[in-house]
Amino acid sequence: MEERAKAVGAPKLHYLWPDTHYIAEDLNASELARAAALGLRDRILIDLHTGATGAVALAERFFGNESDSLGGPGAMNLETNAQFHGMQRALTEALDLNSHFNAFFDSTTSGETASRMKGR
Repeated sequence: MEERAKAVGAPKLHYLWPDTHYIAEDLNASELARAAALGLRDRILIDLHTGATGAVALAERFFGNESDSLGGPGAMNLETNAQFHGMQRALTEALDLNSHFNAFFDSTTSGETASRMKGR
């Protein structure tokens, strides 16, 4: 897959790591060391499945804990577990999106979150 991506001129591939338990249980120091040995350190993205309005805060906590993140992996919020559908969900999704975009454009931060939050 990597060779094919290079051959067609695609950007570097990123790989999602499902967060099935909790950060530092699934994506732990030994797994991160294995990813780094393969040259994938900053190309691993932890897939945050969290409640509404929680993904940016969870990602920031992950990025801030050097022993959990080893300063490399990014994060992506692929699902919000809002537990309901309708206008309340629409509003909590809007809060999530605002939080996500503010993490990218907040002039008071060093940009650490922005560069490692790869999407929502």
